[in-house]
Amino acid sequence: MTRSTKIYFLAVLILISTTIGYAVMTKYSFTGDYNLSKIREQYDLENFMYSNNEESIYFNNSINSLDELEKNSDLIVKVQSLNDSILFYNSIETPVKIIDIYSSNDNLKKGDIIYIQEPVSISYLKNMENITSIRGYVLMNPDQEYILFLKHLDKVDGYKYKNNEEITYLPVSTRFGKYCKEESPKYIDPLQIDSGEIYYRDFKNSSAVFIDNEELMKYNSVSLQVYDKYY
Repeated sequence: MTRSTKIYFLAVLILISTTIGYAVMTKYSFTGDYNLSKIREQYDLENFMYSNNEESIYFNNSINSLDELEKNSDLIVKVQSLNDSILFYNSIETPVKIIDIYSSNDNLKKGDIIYIQEPVSISYLKNMENITSIRGYVLMNPDQEYILFLKHLDKVDGYKYKNNEEITYLPVSTRFGKYCKEESPKYIDPLQIDSGEIYYRDFKNSSAVFIDNEELMKYNSVSLQVYDKYY
């Protein structure tokens, strides 16, 4: 075996060992069962740095009126958020109890439990504690009531929903799909976000995070219409 061949295989071995080591480290950095309530108990979530992803293609960023919300929604409901959310790689699945149904094509009734895939991800690796939302979405708070404008999970033709997928939904809009009278929208300067100055504690009781004042004013206008019609 030539010297260059030995060096090549040694480099490959080091790369594989490093990859395995990182995988093991990552595995043991996730404690518990990915339950958000346990994460709150084990980590100081309020001091997690906030980041915002404006690039997602899964949500309609053009929706900014009540009429558009209603036309794009498969389900419009008032719900109570339950304290049993589960972390996924790019979202958090939150069970909610239906308090009232305003529009639905599904076989649902008051008191039913449905699941919301909230477009938020959390990293709790040491020294990398971070909470990232898609386009300003803010997690629902446990036991709080919300009016939600929802759509079904996307699926290809012919696919049949499995398990709870049929009663699992996404907000039709990350900023305009959720309303709560006890929570107000919050404007944050995007430069503060980019420089790492914003933490979960700064917006945890907000209905959504806005980085554009004109869009915030539009949300405030739509929210008045929502409360007038659905409360």
